Amino acid sequence: MTDPRPTPFRHALTGLLLAPVLAALTGCSGPAPTPPAAASVPAPARSADVTGFFGGGDIFVVYDRDSGGLPTAIRRVTTDPGTALEPFLAEQVNAHTLDCLRLTPAPSAAAAPLAGLCDARLWHSRATEGTSTLALSDARDPLIRLTDTTLSQMQQAVSGLGSLTGSPSAAPAEAATVRPPAPPLVEAARRVIPLLALGYSADRTAALGGGDSAAAFLHTYPSAPEPDRLAVTDAALRQALNRPGATGELRRVLRVLPLTPDQKTQGLNALRQLQSLDGWLSALRLGGSATDLRQARALAARSPGRHDTRVVEESAALDQALRAPDGAAALFSLSAPAHWNSQPGPPDSLSLKTAVLSAPVTLSARPTARLHSGTYDVTVRISAVSSRSYSHRTPQGETVQATARSSTETDVVFTLSPPAYRQTLTVVLPEIAAPGGSADTGGPEITLSVRSVDLKP
Repeated sequence: MTDPRPTPFRHALTGLLLAPVLAALTGCSGPAPTPPAAASVPAPARSADVTGFFGGGDIFVVYDRDSGGLPTAIRRVTTDPGTALEPFLAEQVNAHTLDCLRLTPAPSAAAAPLAGLCDARLWHSRATEGTSTLALSDARDPLIRLTDTTLSQMQQAVSGLGSLTGSPSAAPAEAATVRPPAPPLVEAARRVIPLLALGYSADRTAALGGGDSAAAFLHTYPSAPEPDRLAVTDAALRQALNRPGATGELRRVLRVLPLTPDQKTQGLNALRQLQSLDGWLSALRLGGSATDLRQARALAARSPGRHDTRVVEESAALDQALRAPDGAAALFSLSAPAHWNSQPGPPDSLSLKTAVLSAPVTLSARPTARLHSGTYDVTVRISAVSSRSYSHRTPQGETVQATARSSTETDVVFTLSPPAYRQTLTVVLPEIAAPGGSADTGGPEITLSVRSVDLKP
């Protein structure tokens, strides 16, 4: 039987075994942690993985987080790293409740997406300041980490004493059940990916309602699964076909959405069934055949006078000219002031300032267009792109630079009628991010382009 009385040897051995415990309790610490590399997201969070739907490359997700650092709501999804960093570099944004993840889509169905930092230098600085845990390997409170470390070391010490004394010990079994928590990066991704899936589901539902939501969905998710894309385009086409008098909407669907050949044929046949000049000429312009032009000419020949015949020939010649490279620029002239009027807009969802731009825009047909008879609806797209540059020096002496970009656009329909074939409209663009940042990048860049020309019924 083992003698339980203490001996100098036992005292010395106990001190040796408990030395790591005493060192931990005295507050000794190791070197500063290195920001973690991109990590695989465990399988349970991949059941509704939509990270690859945004174009196939890396996406950057800015989100709200709770007091424990876990994501609660998505605030911005972008493929541009500079735009993702903006909320953390702009002075007017309170970024203490925000965080950002870089997600790399899985290369195959069997693989896992990767979660990484949006910027290692900035997030190492935020970890030092206590405003983010994503750059840490363990997000738990330092005292809890110390307690866990101490408990583990004590279990090892007790286990060692038990083996020397011959006493049974449950420490090994208890230690075997201890599992380290997932790194903050992985834990955040586990929450963000389902939030992205919820947003995708909501956007898909809205897109199935047709209208502008369909085009917005296909623009936001260019790599969405083919069944979803087909369902969205089919719903938009059916809505345009079933709505009485929606010829303009049907033309827009045929022109804007990536329809299948069968869907496009269905839409063109609906235009032909109108048995009107507008229907036949629209079908010709949107991908029809010479048969559509013959049908339009035959219909015009049956009308009194020569007006309809002139309209058909003008429209056919215009359509052919528009197919040439830079055809629209050769046939129509667009003019706008160099500097647009700018008014403050409402702050965006991240409290960043916005601006509303407005200016008169004039569209006129050049003489080469040879328009004399018909009245035409000309759709013009006005786009604006702005950029803001930021530079931030971390407490560690590293400089983080980023350029954020934002854009806005609107389509405006000009009606050109004889004899002038000219119209001026005041265009108001939707809100765009206001100039800002630490460097002046100038005003927004404005682009004007003719998108389509349609004979007005």
